[in-house]
Amino acid sequence: MVSYKKIFSLDSIRLLKILEMFQQSIILVILTIIVAFTWNRIIVSLKLNIHKNDNNINDTTFLKDCFKLILHSFIIIVITFYIRKASFVIPSISSIINPKFKSNTTIHYAMPVAIVAIFIGLVPSFGDLLVRINKYQNL
Repeated sequence: MVSYKKIFSLDSIRLLKILEMFQQSIILVILTIIVAFTWNRIIVSLKLNIHKNDNNINDTTFLKDCFKLILHSFIIIVITFYIRKASFVIPSISSIINPKFKSNTTIHYAMPVAIVAIFIGLVPSFGDLLVRINKYQNL
């Protein structure tokens, strides 16, 4: 049986992991903001905005929106892959503090929040697309 002390103890490795998660959060958030800003500029310059107030939702529009959602999701997956790779360029502070510390073992904790939640929140065209698809489903 695992004791509560083992679960909640703050030994040096656990503190280094928390430090690494904090570092990864900073790096991923900054990279995500840069990518989202660039994405929004490209969408605006190509005039690919999805209009929130478009009430004319039919089967064709729904299928086009689903295709756009698939395409945007794929692009976000590729962007996520490269943001993750770019975050590895910066060495882990924890591995500098303790050379025996295995770095980049905590990135899977920071990535969903930093990339998915923030990126989706900062890219209105993706959210608008989800709203339109949701409207079609609730007709």
